[in-house]
Amino acid sequence: MLLESGIVISAGHSTMTYKEAQYYFSKGIKLVTHLYNAMTQFGHREPGLVGATFENEAVYAPIILDGAHCDYAAASVAYKLKKDKFFLISDAAFLGRKVANFKWDSFDAHLDNGFYGNEEGNLAGASISMEEAVQNAFNHLHVSADEAIKMATCRVASAINMEDHVGKIKSGFPASFVTFNDNLSIIETLNYNLI
Repeated sequence: MLLESGIVISAGHSTMTYKEAQYYFSKGIKLVTHLYNAMTQFGHREPGLVGATFENEAVYAPIILDGAHCDYAAASVAYKLKKDKFFLISDAAFLGRKVANFKWDSFDAHLDNGFYGNEEGNLAGASISMEEAVQNAFNHLHVSADEAIKMATCRVASAINMEDHVGKIKSGFPASFVTFNDNLSIIETLNYNLI
């Protein structure tokens, strides 16, 4: 019902097995949240949700590319396997690492060495901006600037069925532009919000 209503469903933060994941992928789920984190890992006897994501060509694999949510080598493996289904995301609650501690009901987060963790020592959300994610793709995955930008724009739009509305410089699309130098060390966003 959700899929038929146009709602994008993402499998993640899940203990589903490889077979369960493939079953739900066959029903139309084509996205995971977010690859490697809080999901059943790839094993040689039980490939888990990670393995199902790798094998299924229709499934998108977003990654928080900050070096903490997954090692850059693991991200490189995922990129080689998923290719144009690999894209960048951030679940950062606070950008710029300006908030050192946060508590809301039972959720707590504190900044330690540039990463948010909770009292149990687990990751508690990212601190990375999309600009940093793009720079990390360029510097650690060794992709071209064009490919790194695609990982943060048109691929994201395709994954959430919005490719006809956002993610490109095209007539009728919101006029949000990014300027950058050759090595992506400087990135500036220009938002005009014109259609």
